[in-house]
Amino acid sequence: MYLLYINRMNKTKKIINNTPYKVENYTIFFIIGKITHLFKIQSIVKIRIETLKGMVNNMKRRTIDLINDLSKPTNYSLHDLANSYHVTVRTIRNEIKTINEFLYNYGFTKITIEKNGLVQVNRDFSSCRKYLQIDDLYEYKLSPQERIIAVSCILLMKQDYTTLSELANQLYVSRTTIINDLPSIKKYLEQVQIQLHTHQNKGLCINNDEITCREALVRILILDNNPNDVFITYLLDHVIFLNDVDRNMIHNIITEIESEYHIQFTKDSSNLLSFYLELMIERNLRGFYINTHIPSFGDEYHFAQDILRYICQYSVIEPNEKEINALGYIIKNMLHYSLLVSNDRETIAIQVLTRKLIEYVSNDLRIDLTRDYQLYENLSNHLNSIYHESITETAENPVLQDIRSTQKTIIKAVNNNIGIVREFFHRPLSETDIMYIVIHFCAAIERYKTTKINYNVILVCNAGIGTSQLIQAKLVKYFHVNVVGIISSYEIDSLNENSADLLISVIPIYDAPIEFINITPHLTEDDYILIGNKITELRLHNHMPVNSHTSEVSEIGVMDAIRPILINDVPEKADILYENVKKAIHRYFNRIQPVNEIDNASPFLHHLLTPEFIVFDVACKDWKEAIRKSAQPLLKYGYIENRYIASMIHGVEEYGPYIEIAPGLAIPHAGLNDGSYKTGMSMIRLLNPIPFGVEELDPVRYVVTLSSINQKNHLRALFHLLSLWQNEKFLQELNATDSAAEANKIIEKFEYTLSDY
Repeated sequence: MYLLYINRMNKTKKIINNTPYKVENYTIFFIIGKITHLFKIQSIVKIRIETLKGMVNNMKRRTIDLINDLSKPTNYSLHDLANSYHVTVRTIRNEIKTINEFLYNYGFTKITIEKNGLVQVNRDFSSCRKYLQIDDLYEYKLSPQERIIAVSCILLMKQDYTTLSELANQLYVSRTTIINDLPSIKKYLEQVQIQLHTHQNKGLCINNDEITCREALVRILILDNNPNDVFITYLLDHVIFLNDVDRNMIHNIITEIESEYHIQFTKDSSNLLSFYLELMIERNLRGFYINTHIPSFGDEYHFAQDILRYICQYSVIEPNEKEINALGYIIKNMLHYSLLVSNDRETIAIQVLTRKLIEYVSNDLRIDLTRDYQLYENLSNHLNSIYHESITETAENPVLQDIRSTQKTIIKAVNNNIGIVREFFHRPLSETDIMYIVIHFCAAIERYKTTKINYNVILVCNAGIGTSQLIQAKLVKYFHVNVVGIISSYEIDSLNENSADLLISVIPIYDAPIEFINITPHLTEDDYILIGNKITELRLHNHMPVNSHTSEVSEIGVMDAIRPILINDVPEKADILYENVKKAIHRYFNRIQPVNEIDNASPFLHHLLTPEFIVFDVACKDWKEAIRKSAQPLLKYGYIENRYIASMIHGVEEYGPYIEIAPGLAIPHAGLNDGSYKTGMSMIRLLNPIPFGVEELDPVRYVVTLSSINQKNHLRALFHLLSLWQNEKFLQELNATDSAAEANKIIEKFEYTLSDY
């Protein structure tokens, strides 16, 4: 089934000098050294031969057949080979890439592909076949669930009947296995609203309408499974997307639509839209078109119309009106977006409201989701969309049916706390609105589970990269371990007791410097039990993960070591480099992905609350004066103009003290277009705390004025501010200092302990 990539080893060419040596006393040790080195080389060669045998064993039969064909004195093109093997040109390119890996490791000349598609092999190519005389091939075994998913995707991408034998051959299993899987396959497809038809002579077929098939594929490959999973990735590359579709083009079109209509899709929605568009193009190229009329109107229809207009400029497909309506339906029913241009002060208030909702639901579920920045960002965008009526009551979505039946605890927690949203919106929320909110929490809980990795594991596997990654994916999925390395058997001696907590080997080993277990490459039920028992044993013995220290201490320790080096070596750039290194170290310890261009526009709190924007012991007679004085640093440095201050005060007079959001904390802000020119914050601490009007939160001691130019740039800083205000130790240190510079350092220190998983 899987294309098992070959491990590339470093070529070791050692030439023993045969030049006669003059035997003198001082040369004896040199000769002995040469002899010893020769024995070492023989040992290395032996290991290398065994490893290369394993590499050959990991080749697919088709790969070996292709090598045999290319050894013939015939000129082949990529298209000739693709037609001969009934695969795509892309697949042949991948096969040649695998063969070139094999050739490289045996010292043969690589295959080249000319501009005209002709495949060129060197005259020594045919001699490599002698290394392929190995009887049995290793194939990674699919789990029953993976077989069900694979068969479902294959059938959904076919126009006609597929025989049981064809499915068996494609999955490298027996026909009997497919027959035994049929009841489960049928049940699985019914869950995604697909009917499986069987014919005694023809095989299996799906006859659902096109939109249902696409929705099923979206659910199987994106919503119900991790699209980055190795198995799903394989399906996407080798079953679903067989034509070359320009993903960058799709990404750029989505970005253009966002800019043109002044909207912003959430990250998940943008990924889902990108997948659907790629799927639509692929299916159109295969002759699948929407054949039913799906009503679509309003903004979503215009989004869809323009998206497909752009796509037609860069692809050979010609979508019809039904495709436009279908895309509009997808955007309206499955995607979340928000307006980027808004002049109302409710935008930031909704973001604060989102933080409260997450906190309340977390308390009910007894799971801390308040640190999940992705949940905060996506949910605040979603609530803002609901508020602006971008999302309304829609037709029933199959995904919601499953959520309703399987996630009753989360639904109850959301319903228990949704009152704060209704109160703010001054209107009831539809059941569909609430269910989409539930979906956001479901996704957050899944992220929470995957972050709870306990033990560090090293995998010993002499097979190819593909096989190793598949085993790794299963270990992470089922046992939530952190696979810190994949090594070959001869590398075991280089390990020490602090390398990992557990060694899991798919080849027999009898000794290792750390705890180890032997499993089979197929990961049988007995293997799962063995691994589970071993991890349980580690927990029962209170085994702490190696190198397990808090990220705060680790980060501080590393930075304390780096700082003097920077000051001594590059004093003129030390501060800038220090900040950049510190961010990278923080991302490493907290497993945060590298900051992209969008994240660069979303600074941390300590980047905004620099010393010049912090003032202590400010005397104010009332809340109006407190707002005016808190805004002065922003006004001084040109972040806002005077009408922004007036708008903030007017907002409180008209809507009440909505800016008081936590005990002792008020965050004044105005509309996004009320006189703000740059994203920033300023903070004052009042000499004498004063009431703002919310009894349970009064009196206010800190006033943090927020200026923002859109809905996103300030989001991370606001998220961190709200999170830090729940930390008693942070508040104690902040209250104890009278220095603005020290306050900035305190914010920075505690902010880097936050984990935006």
